[in-house]
Amino acid sequence: ITIYNRADAYTSRLMGFRLEIFNGSDTNAVFTSDDPSPVDPDSVIPITTVPAGIVGNRVKISFPNKTVTLEILEVKVFAVQGSESSASSAPSRSSTPSRN
Repeated sequence: ITIYNRADAYTSRLMGFRLEIFNGSDTNAVFTSDDPSPVDPDSVIPITTVPAGIVGNRVKISFPNKTVTLEILEVKVFAVQGSESSASSAPSRSSTPSRN
């Protein structure tokens, strides 16, 4: 999973994010990663700590215990099945309009 952050003066808006992977209709995450950065995240944030064998069909990026707008450029999710791999990316979506 690679998160592409804003590349302007507001990169700090992604500081403290949480990434979760879910599988099927289960509401419990099969993997959770909290941003450990004590400083502003970079413009490209690779999530390399996902253990082998984690299976999921949904990725959620949020801010735990905060009510703020998530502002990112793109998220790429890579899946590996056997010796073949595929990449899927989609623009970020927000239920509230972003404020600059």
